[in-house]
Amino acid sequence: MPKSVDTTLRHLATLAAIPLSPERRSTREIYNKLCRENPEFAVNIRSIQRSLEELSRRFPITADREGTRQYWYWINPDKWFQVPEMSESAAFMLRLAEEHLVPVFPPESLRVLKPYLERAEGILRGTKLGLWSERVALINRGPIIEPPPVPDDVREAVCGALIRRSRLHAEYRKRGEASSREMDLNPLGMVVRGGLTYIVATAWDYEDVRHYALHRMEKASVLPERVREPDSFQLAEYLDGEAFSYPSGAGKIGLRALFEPEAGIHLTESRLSTDHRAAPQEDGRVLVEATVEDTEELRWWLLGFGSRVEVLEPEELRQEFKQVAERLTEIYR
Repeated sequence: MPKSVDTTLRHLATLAAIPLSPERRSTREIYNKLCRENPEFAVNIRSIQRSLEELSRRFPITADREGTRQYWYWINPDKWFQVPEMSESAAFMLRLAEEHLVPVFPPESLRVLKPYLERAEGILRGTKLGLWSERVALINRGPIIEPPPVPDDVREAVCGALIRRSRLHAEYRKRGEASSREMDLNPLGMVVRGGLTYIVATAWDYEDVRHYALHRMEKASVLPERVREPDSFQLAEYLDGEAFSYPSGAGKIGLRALFEPEAGIHLTESRLSTDHRAAPQEDGRVLVEATVEDTEELRWWLLGFGSRVEVLEPEELRQEFKQVAERLTEIYR
């Protein structure tokens, strides 16, 4: 291979080995990375140092000197480039991720992604895909509730513990309590529900899995000990078990309910379960029958229809709703 071609490829590999600010990489670390990934580059660390200094005069890279070491990184995201160039589709996906997935991004990843997000914004400006995001929207049911703030250092520690599979020390305040207490948690996963962020975890050496809201953590720090996981725990399987639907303990129930026409019409198109059935009745109401999990979430959903739904079966659930109706009558009398 001609020397000029070899030098060009080595310079490109060197540029690719330099991280974006705020991350940094020493000259030695860049050299080791190049030797590991490109053993055909027969150069010494002094050659890499000279290349870095030469490249810094042509590209927006710089180094912080600490003693005899230099730590290199990309600056000025506006001049940052990518080979190959980011496509419009990739830029669009990054924009969607920024809009809807920020609560589950580790803070460090968000900082690293910032130049990519800014570049994506520039690529989409004025394009058809850029205009597409102005013509679609996601709407949640119910009033928009601003979630309580989570301290940056708490989010950083929680995400760090999950990434490193380490234990987490936290000062946690239970709901309804005025003061917090110290806990050692084993983070198993993170869940965002209704705008609130939770970690799924066990405490100390206990086996029972519980949910801890991040906004109730006043302080948090990563511990050196490795996390202790229950045998065969999988977050996806745990969530499939209706963990965040707050089961009532009865398991599956056969729901039969009569909905007023304007409330039940969508249930003739949407399904509650695989055996879902919806049939219009002579009085105009819609009879819905389905086998569903007996959960508090099911009750909240049914109660949201108010007087526009009548629960028929199971009898225990009907009696619950009858008692609710009686209490409401007493309150509003």
